Amino acid sequence: MNLLLLWEWLASVSAITLLFYYAQYKLRRQHLEKLAAELPGPKLLPFVGNLFYFFGVTHEGFIKRVAELGKSFGSEGLARIWLGHQLVVGVYKADTLEAILSNPKVIDKGYLFSFYKPRTTGSFATTGDVWKMHRRFTNKMFQPNYMERYINIFNEQSKVLNQYIAEHLINKAVDISRPVMHCTLDTICRTAFGAKMNLQDNETFTFVDDLSISSEIIVARMYKPWFYFDPIFRLTPDGKEMYMRVKRLHEFTKAVVDTRREAVEKFNSKLEENGNIKGVDSAGCIEELEPAPYLDVMIDYAKEEKLEEGVFLREVLDVIIGGADTSAIGDSYVLVLLGIHKEWQEKIHNELDDIFGDCERDVTMSDCNQMTQMDMVIKETLRLYTAPHSLRLLTEDVQLGKYIVPAGTTIYLAMYLLHRDPLYWERPLDFYPDHFLPENVAKRPKFSYLPFSHGPRGCPGSRYGVLSMKVVLANVLRKFKVECDLDFKKMEHKPSLMLELVGGYPVKLIPRRSSQHGSINN
Repeated sequence: MNLLLLWEWLASVSAITLLFYYAQYKLRRQHLEKLAAELPGPKLLPFVGNLFYFFGVTHEGFIKRVAELGKSFGSEGLARIWLGHQLVVGVYKADTLEAILSNPKVIDKGYLFSFYKPRTTGSFATTGDVWKMHRRFTNKMFQPNYMERYINIFNEQSKVLNQYIAEHLINKAVDISRPVMHCTLDTICRTAFGAKMNLQDNETFTFVDDLSISSEIIVARMYKPWFYFDPIFRLTPDGKEMYMRVKRLHEFTKAVVDTRREAVEKFNSKLEENGNIKGVDSAGCIEELEPAPYLDVMIDYAKEEKLEEGVFLREVLDVIIGGADTSAIGDSYVLVLLGIHKEWQEKIHNELDDIFGDCERDVTMSDCNQMTQMDMVIKETLRLYTAPHSLRLLTEDVQLGKYIVPAGTTIYLAMYLLHRDPLYWERPLDFYPDHFLPENVAKRPKFSYLPFSHGPRGCPGSRYGVLSMKVVLANVLRKFKVECDLDFKKMEHKPSLMLELVGGYPVKLIPRRSSQHGSINN
């Protein structure tokens, strides 16, 4: 009997304790929940909130579900949902996005972006002083005075890509994203790290799959709160898969860093022997060391701050991904879209022929500035398939239209919906590069087009990325015609760092120029 009384007493104390902490929890959230109740959004269920909207949703179906929620509840440009206890407010109108992205106090990407940290801890996922430090380093890399050197590397690597296409891919339906990604990876390794990796010659390189699969798992984890607790997530098949892929990404990153370190050591050794840096010949004289505006600074910083190797590699990987993935996916989409929309391919070919004629010379900055049709095609491609979303965490209340959104809210920046809003786009669901004719651009508000985000956390490498795309695409399309059998209206997509094409990027490349005379075969 005494034992029974003891258990009753313990149960009572436990219940009272839980009620006390729950009351404290509700009291702390009173302001947040009061303001959240005034926001438009779907009805809630106790404890799970609106999680039931995502039960059974596939990775490919996530964006469609977001679009459905926006259409049903976001007529005022924002909508509220609860993911368990987490308040999320989606915004997709130009004025509400401007209010968020232009606010210098709204730079924290919040808890959900912490899921990227096992892979990268650079400017993409970090906040505060760490983010500011990384932003200084990346800004240094993308200074205008470096662009002329970069364009030479873009030309060099896209010629290697053309050679690979000519030797292995002619007249075959292939997923073009893999060879293009190897090209952009070789490029970023040269421009940011001064490392010659020669990845376009490596048939067994796994970086593309490791990046794509780890990104899919990270994004899917964001709408599955039962996987938020990392020790549990690590035990799941997805968790094991992600950490295995991340390990391989870090191994590649270490190889890049080691290649640069070896080059610097070799250079310094020969410098001591020769006393100068100008001797360049095949007999073993000094080869001038390529600049590495990002990595050299990061290596010095890592030494000064005594960064652990894992932290350092995650920071470097952030730049590799940012410099290679966006351009590669963008290039691949452009080739697919031109293969489907032959009228625009003809316009691009005519423009390139007008600029270059039959000349095999490199692409210059002046050439890029003349590529008006190419510029419109790239911009329209990024409208449709850029990063579909991003996140911000409010650290103070923010006025959005007639609503006050409380501190503690995660803001879901729905670029996917913004870029398909008929308020801003004449043909929102079509591939229609005329959206970017000057007269059409002038009609739209500034924040209606955000392929590289905007404000304090906008992409610092946007100019680098577009320049890379123009050079690579110009060199490929001067040599080849593109065919693609996909039905544009039936293309399926999945969220990752970009909005990626389900099933890859299948195109067939056919030579345009005669190998004997250099004439153009239209």
